[in-house]
Amino acid sequence: MWRRGTIVTWAANRPGKGRRRSAPAAARPEVSADGDPDDLLGTTEVAGLLGYSSTASFSSALYQGCIPELPEPDALEKEEGSRGPARKKWRRATVVAIARKRGVLPPADQDANEDLVGAAEAAQILGYGNADSFISALGHGLLPDLDQPDGYEYRRGSGGRPRQQRWKRSRLDVLTASTPNRVAGGIP
Repeated sequence: MWRRGTIVTWAANRPGKGRRRSAPAAARPEVSADGDPDDLLGTTEVAGLLGYSSTASFSSALYQGCIPELPEPDALEKEEGSRGPARKKWRRATVVAIARKRGVLPPADQDANEDLVGAAEAAQILGYGNADSFISALGHGLLPDLDQPDGYEYRRGSGGRPRQQRWKRSRLDVLTASTPNRVAGGIP
Protein backbone atom coordinates (compact mmCIF):
# COMPACT_ATOMS: atom_id res chain seq x y z
CA MET A 1 0.00 0.00 0.00
CA TRP A 2 1.16 3.48 -0.85
CA ARG A 3 0.03 6.63 0.82
CA ARG A 4 -1.95 8.95 -1.38
CA GLY A 5 0.43 11.87 -0.76
CA THR A 6 3.39 9.75 -1.88
CA ILE A 7 1.64 8.83 -5.13
CA VAL A 8 0.57 12.41 -5.85
CA THR A 9 4.11 13.70 -5.24
CA TRP A 10 5.61 10.98 -7.43
CA ALA A 11 3.12 11.63 -10.27
CA ALA A 12 3.78 15.36 -10.20
CA ASN A 13 7.57 15.01 -10.22
CA ARG A 14 8.21 11.86 -12.21
CA PRO A 15 10.20 12.12 -15.42
CA GLY A 16 8.49 10.81 -18.50
CA LYS A 17 6.43 11.87 -21.44
CA GLY A 18 5.70 15.56 -21.17
CA ARG A 19 7.91 15.94 -18.13
CA ARG A 20 11.39 15.71 -19.52
CA ARG A 21 14.10 17.07 -17.34
CA SER A 22 16.40 19.15 -19.43
CA ALA A 23 18.87 21.87 -18.85
CA PRO A 24 17.19 25.20 -18.28
CA ALA A 25 16.90 27.29 -21.41
CA ALA A 26 19.68 29.77 -21.90
CA ALA A 27 18.64 33.27 -21.00
CA ARG A 28 18.11 35.41 -24.05
CA PRO A 29 20.10 38.62 -24.10
CA GLU A 30 18.10 41.82 -23.85
CA VAL A 31 18.20 43.39 -27.29
CA SER A 32 17.45 47.04 -27.73
CA ALA A 33 15.33 48.29 -30.59
CA ASP A 34 17.58 51.33 -30.58
CA GLY A 35 20.96 51.13 -32.21
CA ASP A 36 22.40 51.07 -35.66
CA PRO A 37 19.57 50.03 -37.98
CA ASP A 38 22.08 48.25 -40.22
CA ASP A 39 23.45 46.00 -37.43
CA LEU A 40 23.02 42.34 -38.25
CA LEU A 41 21.16 40.33 -35.59
CA GLY A 42 21.25 36.57 -35.18
CA THR A 43 18.41 34.26 -34.28
CA THR A 44 18.86 34.78 -30.54
CA GLU A 45 18.51 38.57 -30.82
CA VAL A 46 15.66 38.33 -33.35
CA ALA A 47 13.79 35.91 -31.07
CA GLY A 48 14.09 38.42 -28.22
CA LEU A 49 12.89 41.39 -30.27
CA LEU A 50 9.93 39.46 -31.67
CA GLY A 51 8.84 38.34 -28.19
CA TYR A 52 9.60 34.62 -28.42
CA SER A 53 10.33 32.90 -25.13
CA SER A 54 13.26 30.98 -26.56
CA THR A 55 15.44 30.73 -29.63
CA ALA A 56 14.07 27.22 -30.19
CA SER A 57 10.45 28.44 -30.34
CA PHE A 58 11.48 31.22 -32.74
CA SER A 59 13.37 28.77 -34.99
CA SER A 60 10.40 26.40 -34.97
CA ALA A 61 7.99 29.20 -35.91
CA LEU A 62 10.37 30.39 -38.63
CA TYR A 63 10.71 26.95 -40.23
CA GLN A 64 6.95 26.33 -40.02
CA GLY A 65 6.29 29.58 -41.89
CA CYS A 66 4.56 31.28 -38.95
CA ILE A 67 6.49 34.51 -39.45
CA PRO A 68 5.66 35.39 -43.08
CA GLU A 69 6.62 39.03 -42.63
CA LEU A 70 10.24 38.09 -41.84
CA PRO A 71 12.10 38.07 -45.16
CA GLU A 72 14.98 35.84 -46.10
CA PRO A 73 18.07 36.64 -44.03
CA ASP A 74 20.12 39.64 -45.11
CA ALA A 75 23.31 37.66 -44.57
CA LEU A 76 24.55 34.16 -43.89
CA GLU A 77 27.69 34.12 -41.75
CA LYS A 78 29.80 31.01 -41.48
CA GLU A 79 31.87 30.93 -38.31
CA GLU A 80 35.49 30.01 -38.84
CA GLY A 81 36.16 26.38 -37.93
CA SER A 82 32.43 25.60 -37.68
CA ARG A 83 31.12 22.52 -39.46
CA GLY A 84 27.51 23.56 -39.13
CA PRO A 85 25.43 25.63 -41.49
CA ALA A 86 25.90 29.35 -41.87
CA ARG A 87 24.13 31.50 -39.28
CA LYS A 88 21.19 33.61 -40.43
CA LYS A 89 21.39 37.37 -39.81
CA TRP A 90 18.78 40.09 -40.31
CA ARG A 91 19.11 43.89 -40.23
CA ARG A 92 17.95 45.44 -36.96
CA ALA A 93 15.68 47.88 -38.85
CA THR A 94 13.84 44.97 -40.52
CA VAL A 95 13.30 43.11 -37.25
CA VAL A 96 12.22 46.23 -35.33
CA ALA A 97 9.68 47.09 -38.05
CA ILE A 98 8.21 43.58 -37.82
CA ALA A 99 8.12 43.75 -34.00
CA ARG A 100 6.25 47.08 -34.19
CA LYS A 101 3.82 45.67 -36.76
CA ARG A 102 3.14 42.64 -34.54
CA GLY A 103 2.65 44.87 -31.50
CA VAL A 104 5.62 43.45 -29.57
CA LEU A 105 7.22 46.89 -29.57
CA PRO A 106 5.23 50.11 -29.30
CA PRO A 107 4.79 52.14 -32.48
CA ALA A 108 7.65 54.52 -33.19
CA ASP A 109 5.35 57.54 -32.76
CA GLN A 110 3.96 56.34 -29.42
CA ASP A 111 5.20 58.12 -26.33
CA ALA A 112 6.89 55.52 -24.13
CA ASN A 113 5.50 57.35 -21.08
CA GLU A 114 1.91 57.27 -22.34
CA ASP A 115 -0.28 55.63 -19.76
CA LEU A 116 -1.78 52.55 -21.39
CA VAL A 117 -4.33 50.52 -19.45
CA GLY A 118 -5.72 47.02 -19.85
CA ALA A 119 -9.31 45.83 -20.02
CA ALA A 120 -9.79 45.66 -16.25
CA GLU A 121 -8.78 49.27 -15.69
CA ALA A 122 -10.59 50.46 -18.84
CA ALA A 123 -13.76 48.80 -17.51
CA GLN A 124 -13.44 50.74 -14.23
CA ILE A 125 -12.82 54.05 -16.00
CA LEU A 126 -15.83 53.56 -18.29
CA GLY A 127 -18.13 52.33 -15.52
CA TYR A 128 -18.42 48.66 -16.48
CA GLY A 129 -18.76 46.09 -13.72
CA ASN A 130 -15.73 44.06 -14.80
CA ALA A 131 -13.32 43.39 -17.65
CA ASP A 132 -15.56 40.67 -19.11
CA SER A 133 -18.51 43.03 -19.57
CA PHE A 134 -16.18 45.63 -21.14
CA ILE A 135 -14.71 43.06 -23.56
CA SER A 136 -18.23 41.84 -24.36
CA ALA A 137 -19.32 45.40 -25.16
CA LEU A 138 -16.29 45.77 -27.45
CA GLY A 139 -17.09 42.49 -29.19
CA HIS A 140 -20.71 43.52 -29.76
CA GLY A 141 -19.68 46.84 -31.31
CA LEU A 142 -21.05 48.98 -28.46
CA LEU A 143 -17.77 50.89 -28.17
CA PRO A 144 -16.83 51.75 -31.76
CA ASP A 145 -14.41 54.46 -30.58
CA LEU A 146 -12.31 51.76 -28.89
CA ASP A 147 -12.37 49.06 -31.58
CA GLN A 148 -8.71 49.65 -32.29
CA PRO A 149 -6.43 49.48 -29.22
CA ASP A 150 -3.56 51.92 -28.81
CA GLY A 151 -1.08 49.16 -28.11
CA TYR A 152 -0.53 45.62 -26.96
CA GLU A 153 1.26 43.92 -24.12
CA TYR A 154 2.86 40.61 -24.88
CA ARG A 155 3.15 38.09 -22.09
CA ARG A 156 5.42 35.11 -22.10
CA GLY A 157 4.56 31.79 -20.59
CA SER A 158 1.18 30.59 -19.51
CA GLY A 159 0.10 33.64 -17.48
CA GLY A 160 -3.01 34.54 -19.45
CA ARG A 161 -3.51 35.44 -23.08
CA PRO A 162 -0.20 36.16 -24.81
CA ARG A 163 -1.35 39.38 -26.49
CA GLN A 164 -3.48 41.79 -24.52
CA GLN A 165 -4.98 45.03 -25.79
CA ARG A 166 -4.15 48.36 -24.17
CA TRP A 167 -5.84 51.77 -24.47
CA LYS A 168 -4.59 55.26 -23.66
CA ARG A 169 -6.01 56.52 -20.40
CA SER A 170 -6.49 59.97 -21.96
CA ARG A 171 -8.61 58.45 -24.75
CA LEU A 172 -10.81 56.67 -22.18
CA ASP A 173 -11.17 59.87 -20.16
CA VAL A 174 -12.36 61.76 -23.26
CA LEU A 175 -14.89 59.02 -24.00
CA THR A 176 -16.14 59.07 -20.39
CA ALA A 177 -16.51 62.85 -20.46
CA SER A 178 -18.48 62.70 -23.72
CA THR A 179 -20.98 60.17 -22.31
CA PRO A 180 -21.61 61.27 -18.72
CA ASN A 181 -24.79 59.21 -18.32
CA ARG A 182 -23.05 55.85 -18.80
CA VAL A 183 -24.69 53.11 -16.74
CA ALA A 184 -22.23 50.71 -15.13
CA GLY A 185 -21.97 47.68 -17.37
CA GLY A 186 -24.79 48.94 -19.53
CA ILE A 187 -25.08 50.19 -23.05
CA PRO A 188 -23.43 53.58 -23.57
